[in-house]
Order: sequence, then structure tokens, then C-alpha cells
Amino acid sequence: MEVLLPLIIALGLAMDICAIGLSSGAAIQKDRSMIITRIAFLVALFHALMLICGWSFGFFISEYIGEKTKYVAAFLLMLIGANMVREALSGNEEQTFLSLHMWSGQIILAFASSIDALAVGVSYGVVHNNVLPLVLITIPTILIATAAAFWLGGKISKIFGKHANIWGGVVLILIGIFFLF
Repeated sequence: MEVLLPLIIALGLAMDICAIGLSSGAAIQKDRSMIITRIAFLVALFHALMLICGWSFGFFISEYIGEKTKYVAAFLLMLIGANMVREALSGNEEQTFLSLHMWSGQIILAFASSIDALAVGVSYGVVHNNVLPLVLITIPTILIATAAAFWLGGKISKIFGKHANIWGGVVLILIGIFFLF
């Protein structure tokens, strides 16, 4: 049971980034391997940090921040999604700070996709006194899920072209809206 619960939690946390990766993988056209690897490591790192922070601060975070974290995640995902749609419709490959080709866009994506891990860390900290098994299982799970989802999203974009970028952006916007409710 010591491994099963953390594995189930890690797989649950991986679902968001899988949806994001499938929809955003289409936006990465240049230096795919390097960018996908960097995004996967950033997302895994942010998940680990959020789990540890949530676990460390426990009730303080839930009491003072609580529901506000979902609004931040929703806003960031909708912003990245809107940027993807804008880039696809304009046909312009201009690199904005939200572009997944830029460090800033990758960090924003990693942060937005890992906010749920903060809440998980808080609730895990209430019940368990050791977050290390969860973190050690979450890191490779998120790393593999992120890389696979972004890689598959890129393959889908080769089939559907710029329409994949548009739909990917729309999906991110919808995920952001879903976070609000």
C-alpha cells in the first residue's frame, strides 16, 4: 500500500498534463526533442516542488490561498491556449513569451499544470507524515506522461496541420474554464 497510493495519486496528477500535452504538442515545431525533454523535466520538477510546498505548509496554504489557486491555473492555461490559437490563425511563428519554444512559456505551462499538486500535497500532509515516497513516484510518472503526451500531440499535428494548433489552443482554454468550476 506504501507504493500503491502514491502511484494512484501520481497517475491522477498526470492526467492534466496528458491533456495539455496532447493539445499543446502541435505547437512545438522546431527542436522538438529538446523542447519536449525540457518541458517534461520542468513539469516534473514543478510537480515535485508543489507537492513538497503543499505538504510543508499544510493547513496554512489551504486556509489562506485555498480556492484562489484554481483561478491562477485557469487564467494561465487560457492565456497559453489563446496564444496558440492566435499563432495558428495568423500563420506567424513569432516567438512571444507564451510560446512553448521559449523558456518563459515552458515555465508558465509547468507552473499552471502543477498547481493541483499543491492541493494534493496539502491534503497528503494532513494524512501522511512522509511525502518522499509520493514525490519519488510522481517525478518519473509525470516525466514520462509529459514527454509521451507532447510527442503524441506533435504526431497528431502532422496529420491535421495548423488545425491541430487551433484545436489544441481551444482545448487548453476549455481546460482552463473547467478549472473554474
